[in-house]
Amino acid sequence: PWPGTISVWRSPELSGFTLKALLPTPATTGVTVNASPTGPAWRLDYANHLTVDLDTGSLASITPLQLLGGTNLAAIERTPNVWEVIQFQTATLIAPGRYELKTLLRGQRGTEPATTDIILAGSRFVLLDGAVLPVTMTADDVAVPYNWKIGPASRDIGDASYVAVPHTFRGVGLVPLRPVQLRGQRNATGDLSVTWQRQTRKSGDSWEAAEVPLNEDSESYRIDILATATTGAAVVRTLTASSPALVYTAGQQIADFGGTQSAITLRIAQLSRAIGPGTPTTATL
Repeated sequence: PWPGTISVWRSPELSGFTLKALLPTPATTGVTVNASPTGPAWRLDYANHLTVDLDTGSLASITPLQLLGGTNLAAIERTPNVWEVIQFQTATLIAPGRYELKTLLRGQRGTEPATTDIILAGSRFVLLDGAVLPVTMTADDVAVPYNWKIGPASRDIGDASYVAVPHTFRGVGLVPLRPVQLRGQRNATGDLSVTWQRQTRKSGDSWEAAEVPLNEDSESYRIDILATATTGAAVVRTLTASSPALVYTAGQQIADFGGTQSAITLRIAQLSRAIGPGTPTTATL
């Protein structure tokens, strides 16, 4: 039963805990009932659906405009501590506490790599509404192992009702999003010119701006040239760029492969000074 406002405490040790958050409202949580196939990222998925059994709360359908405005956002745990963020437009109550979710938007908030795998039955589901509140943290807290205690705010932190959990935040929300729209063009001498578009985590929804804001101190990219298109292929050369473009010259290709190549597989990631390489995009051009 919900005991009222929940307190969240944190310490790098087993004592000296500091209050980090107060949660006044229970989150809407549950588990998926059915397995859902892979789906497209960034496009409405009319073919697949999800069925979820809720532990608490309820779900409701919304309009297409509300969907595009960010409503009905939910997180689904794909593997332990790896989450995909989705949206859904239609929520139909089909049994007590059981909802069928349709018209999905997959891979939201930079989680599109997760759309390549199916959503398994029994995956944890959390509605990302106003009940889910962030814990105040700084970049210095990322990758630091902390001990957490979570329990009723009306009781002392030493009460048996408190749950003790060790957890290290990885700063996933700080990682630069993957580059998109990779394109390549070869000239007569075999040089490969590559261009791409960057994404941003901040203020990137405007259609008026010619370029989305840069959510980093400076713009930089790491480009790995891969030996083959096979997953896990060796890196034969690493290049850097300060803008979304580079030239992989014919001379570099000859040095790496023994001759110019008709197809090149490369992996591009935007770099963050605070967090390191972002989510990469791999493509064969």
